[in-house]
Amino acid sequence: YVSGKAGRYGGSFAAILFNTPGTAASAATQLDGYPLARQGKAGKAIGAAAPIGGGTFLFFLLVQFRSFRRLGIILLTMPLAALGVIPGLFLWDQPFGFQSLLGVLSLLGIVVNNAIILIDVIDLRREDGLALEDAIAQGIQERTRPILLTTTTTVLGLTPLLLSESALWPPLASAMLTGLLAST
Repeated sequence: YVSGKAGRYGGSFAAILFNTPGTAASAATQLDGYPLARQGKAGKAIGAAAPIGGGTFLFFLLVQFRSFRRLGIILLTMPLAALGVIPGLFLWDQPFGFQSLLGVLSLLGIVVNNAIILIDVIDLRREDGLALEDAIAQGIQERTRPILLTTTTTVLGLTPLLLSESALWPPLASAMLTGLLAST
């Protein structure tokens, strides 16, 4: 993983992201004061734990909803978040490194939570005897405002982090902010 702004090394964002041979990124041994190898270890640790975390996540969703269909619906919301992450990183010239990976993981938690809340309300309306279409319409009507307010406050809270001069917060904030806007 590479962290730091592309402009510091005279290369484009894409060159540093993909570590193209002959670019400043391939010759760099340190970014933000940390050796590249050390930053890669953090990414490898998350990569090693991801299957365990993902499996546990799927298990608990399946236990909660007792339905592969509902699990599938929740999982379908996750790519919507990813659609916003990449443009946001390019827009603010941020690399996809460890910090932005943490932002993506946090973002996925928020998006899944929004989906769970919506599906739960729809299920409650179905138990009240509403038809599926009416339950969906009422669930969306009931939960849209709270979800939009939560998204707005999160975006406003992330904006100072995005605009900070720190190398730590802008990648995390840009991934979360644009991914959240795209998925909501």
